[in-house]
Amino acid sequence: MEYQALIPAHILLVEDNPADVRLAEIALEEARLQNPLSVVTNGEDAISYLKKEGRYATAPTPALVLLDLNLPRKSGYDVLREMRDDPVLRQIATIVLSGSPYEANALLQHRVDPRCYLVKPLDFIAFRQALASFERLGLAVIHRPPHSIGAGG
Repeated sequence: MEYQALIPAHILLVEDNPADVRLAEIALEEARLQNPLSVVTNGEDAISYLKKEGRYATAPTPALVLLDLNLPRKSGYDVLREMRDDPVLRQIATIVLSGSPYEANALLQHRVDPRCYLVKPLDFIAFRQALASFERLGLAVIHRPPHSIGAGG
């Protein structure tokens, strides 16, 4: 039997608030995930990244997009619409991050599964649970080993 190398799922975080970017990074660290993470800060850059345009021509294809809805230059809703309308981009798993629990209803208009919705500020327990679901989505997740008891360092 031939085995293929497991390639870690690349994550694209689309978030304009530096504090929320840091919270997401901390949540990924606390979940002991070592998946590569790229960050863009507006909706136009998100689409350029996903379509590999301009300065993003050699960007890795993400297996997961963590998408804020309230973005400058192009809203998260517009990004979702473009992803949904593109046969390649619609295959990318997306988790929507929002500051409001009420925006989940608006997502139904964009045909986004409300189970893929997290309210900010990020609740680390909920965020870690979402991260744990990556494997169930078929994404290759790379876990750091837990710290050894009594290990120096």
